Amino acid sequence: MTEAATSTASEWYIITDDAALTLRITPGLTLGEQAHGELALSHQDTATQWVRFDPAVDGSLSLKSIDDAASLKLGAMPVLGKVEITAGMLIQLPNNR
Repeated sequence: MTEAATSTASEWYIITDDAALTLRITPGLTLGEQAHGELALSHQDTATQWVRFDPAVDGSLSLKSIDDAASLKLGAMPVLGKVEITAGMLIQLPNNR
């Protein structure tokens, strides 16, 4: 007897503090910003795209720097590779502080 593998899909969203904006995260969605702070989602100008979201089959969500010259930080610690996203995590972009 063969058992079929099943997976459950999770949906992840970015929601602003006041819930004025809700964005569903899809595989490969990229995030960045323009120099003046305008948010850039999956923008054709790769210079404005800094991180890529990576939803996994197990329901987890990771974030990875697109450019090897850039790094992510957890607190003051630079991180190489992927960072697993957890509920309530705050993502700060340099031009939007």
